Amino acid sequence: MDAAQATALFQNAGVDPNADSLKDDSPPKPSSQPTSPEESIAKIHVPLGYRVDIVACEPQVLDPVAFDWDASGKLWVVEMADYPLGMDGQGKAGGRVRVLEDVDGDGRYEKSQLFADGLNFPNGILAWRDGVLVTAAPDLLFLRDTDADGKADVFEVLFQGFNQGNQQLRMNGLRWGLDNWVYCANGGHHAKHGLGIHIESKRNGKKYELGSRDFRFNPDSGELEVESGPSQFGRNRDAWGHWFGTQNANPLWQYVLPDRYLARNPYVPTVSPIRHVIPSGSPPVYPASPLEKRYHSFEQSGRYTSACGSTIYGDEVLFPLIRPTEKNASGPEPDHSFTCEPFHNLVQHNWMKDDGVSYAAVRPDNEGSIDFFASEDRWCRPVMVRTGPDGGLWVADMYRYMIEHPEWLPAEGKADLLPHYRLGDDRGRIYRVMPSLQPKSAFPNLAKANTVQLVHFLKSSNIWVRDRAQQMLLWQNDKQAPELLEESFQKNASPTNRVHILYALEGLSKLRPTTLLGALQDAHPRVRENALRLAERSTNDDVVVQACKLATDTDDKVCLQLALSIGQWPSNTAGEALVLLAKRFADNPYMNSAIMSSALTHQKVFARGIATAEPSIVASFREPLLRQSIGRSDMGTVAVLLDSVLSLPEPNRTIAAYELLHSMNSVGAHLSQLAQTDTQGLLKPAMFKLEQAWNESRQVADNFDLDPARRVAATKLLLCSSRHREFAIASLAEWLKPQFDPQLQAQVLQALQRSAIDQVPNILSIAWNEFSPDLRGLAIDAWLSREAWTIDLLQRLEDKQILPSGISLTQRASLVQHPNKSIAQRAKLLLSQVRSTTRPEVLEKYRKALQLTGDSMRGKAVYQKSCASCHRRGEEGNEVGPNLATIVNHAPDKLLTNILDPNVDIQPGYQAYTCLLDTGEILSGILVSESANSVTIKQANGMLRSIARGEIEKLQNSSKSFMPEGLEETISIQEMSDLIEFLRQ
Repeated sequence: MDAAQATALFQNAGVDPNADSLKDDSPPKPSSQPTSPEESIAKIHVPLGYRVDIVACEPQVLDPVAFDWDASGKLWVVEMADYPLGMDGQGKAGGRVRVLEDVDGDGRYEKSQLFADGLNFPNGILAWRDGVLVTAAPDLLFLRDTDADGKADVFEVLFQGFNQGNQQLRMNGLRWGLDNWVYCANGGHHAKHGLGIHIESKRNGKKYELGSRDFRFNPDSGELEVESGPSQFGRNRDAWGHWFGTQNANPLWQYVLPDRYLARNPYVPTVSPIRHVIPSGSPPVYPASPLEKRYHSFEQSGRYTSACGSTIYGDEVLFPLIRPTEKNASGPEPDHSFTCEPFHNLVQHNWMKDDGVSYAAVRPDNEGSIDFFASEDRWCRPVMVRTGPDGGLWVADMYRYMIEHPEWLPAEGKADLLPHYRLGDDRGRIYRVMPSLQPKSAFPNLAKANTVQLVHFLKSSNIWVRDRAQQMLLWQNDKQAPELLEESFQKNASPTNRVHILYALEGLSKLRPTTLLGALQDAHPRVRENALRLAERSTNDDVVVQACKLATDTDDKVCLQLALSIGQWPSNTAGEALVLLAKRFADNPYMNSAIMSSALTHQKVFARGIATAEPSIVASFREPLLRQSIGRSDMGTVAVLLDSVLSLPEPNRTIAAYELLHSMNSVGAHLSQLAQTDTQGLLKPAMFKLEQAWNESRQVADNFDLDPARRVAATKLLLCSSRHREFAIASLAEWLKPQFDPQLQAQVLQALQRSAIDQVPNILSIAWNEFSPDLRGLAIDAWLSREAWTIDLLQRLEDKQILPSGISLTQRASLVQHPNKSIAQRAKLLLSQVRSTTRPEVLEKYRKALQLTGDSMRGKAVYQKSCASCHRRGEEGNEVGPNLATIVNHAPDKLLTNILDPNVDIQPGYQAYTCLLDTGEILSGILVSESANSVTIKQANGMLRSIARGEIEKLQNSSKSFMPEGLEETISIQEMSDLIEFLRQ
């Protein structure tokens, strides 16, 4: 590297090349040195009974981050040689695709051919027809060699428009799905760059909006469909078509609810479509290497911080199974997941147990104190694992001195590591883990297989072999294939074989109703589950009837899929099956969302069935069904729901009626307005009952001898009546006096916040001086929930009726990041009078805390006061920001920096969002997930709020950390020392 390149590298990394810390002529040496492939493999630990083979290494392969095999067994490797800042430190593309061959069949690739060069940070690859698909944002490419010289001469852009930015967050992956689509992860840029990602298909000319979701596409036609997501690096499936993703601190989740189903019902927001199979929030890892210095905020050595490249193992070689016989085919089969953690030089293995609609992972006890694949070599950087065609676990080792991207490093880290950003770019390894006694096995060669042989390959225990055979059957489109597949299906095929046959027949447009009927009655639940997905396309009445019979199935995943599929069949039989599922799974949030995704197709049958169900079942579906009914202007169902709550015994009637009427108001459909549009008079009987309930509530609210909780509930219901509202407001204001139970007062504050009544700010200001600190926090939340109320709050702050000390740091952040720019500017000017120092000045002042002796017991009290609202530690606090169990080994100086300057390193997923609803309500928090019909916001108190897209007026990303600046205003220097001591215990 010459002087100009070095200067450019420094500037692009955000480091002043003239800084004093960098003027030493001799740059700091790496803390460790690279080793040869043979030396490095000796440092890799695997459990007893396994071995690690070198499949390929430098110079045959460099910087491998993804790979795939073609039908002949050649290994195609993506090399991200330009990581992290380009070949010249200024973003110059230099990624490569290389083709490796094992010419002598000894299990090691000795022949290497450069297929393509100069690609823009490529990170995903899939062998496709006579070429390869490659992800290289902003493009998704199809590379081909048409002149047989071993190098790509066709660089076709299939899709264009993907976000670039940080190389760790770009779209990636490429995996074949059972359903004959190619799936891709969208990366992690949504949280920083917004939701409007528009992708253009160059083959069909269409444009698609992804948002923060993954996608599937047809490379031949150019069609693209949005999927639930996103996964940061790697989206993979198991043998049954369940998809899984990962992101830095979250090693494995399942996409329980596919986005295409949720999109059908725009009126009902859904739960987050993902479920964490391995606990979220940086769970532990067990490295063989010594703990390494951390530069990230709120991650540490010893916990997941760079989870990526996960896979669900797909063969029997590593973990021999006794496959269930046909007589006992319903027994659960163990699944094994592997997740890379390159910062800690390891790959973790978890056993995935069946757990209702999803899975729960546990680490095997017999693997000892370190993880399944763990290297002592600090340069070993596993970034992707896959099941090889030979049944081995193949591991891509990028082999770099540093794997962290400079963007995540504060100034100290950038200065320390700048000379080492590219160390290791001349190296790279791919390993294979096999049982020790397993001989090297030759790959099955599918390249020259005929149709009979390809059908036979579908029987393989290996997921890659089955997938490739299925692809080739579709590409060859042999007329005799359907008959051969049907014959194989009837000959006692294995469950995985039967599933692939079904999708191959469907891909060839030859799936017969009789075959589908048999599959719906299959002994194995995963075959039944996949048969349901395929039955969605069927118009055969017998198929639909048989599918709906599975509403009584004993397998939860089958029932979940049925709940999703029923929305494709408009028959009454399907609607009645949906009601049955609702009654069986009323308390399961994933099932509820799946059921409501189909309920729009069966509005009348479903509403009638729910309204006459048990009260607990009605309660579970009342609000979503109400939202749907209002959206469809179905006054009959609204009347039924209103009548159902007014028929409940007390006190349930008053509470349920208030919640129902509030739900109406929250979607802008006030009961009085609905009554005016009710031309058929369907609401009249229920309205009469409601008037009676209001009159009775007035008597309860006025009766001082009754239980206070009952009186408050009655008063809240009166808020929903224009005739009784003034009385209700005056009564609720009385409850805010200090003589009453704070828990009841909290309910009153919530009711006032929900009411959107103009008098609320004045009521809050009158009671302010008598509020406890907790109630003051709730009162400020109420002020901030509406723009007009926020303006009132600012005026009271300026008039010194309320002091800034009564506003938490998170609430201050909401003010200065307000979507109304004039409010934000006004807040900044007002609050800047309190905070006159810069972050560097604050850090310099508080460095004294590092020389003091901290007390962990006093530090716990500081945590409870200043941190617990957003950070969980053990059994305390709310898990909005990262779990504080992840920072035990964090260096004190780094803790200090991260606490006082949270914007120095904002991890994906922790940016602050502001959501303005069409009702005027304002929400602040982090964006947890988004689907086709809703987004989910986690607020500062840890509460999740799912919002239908139709209710959103504006969703804004602040590009700031949700953790606010200014903690020094509430913590002294000694308290900071105490807090750091507590956090490191």
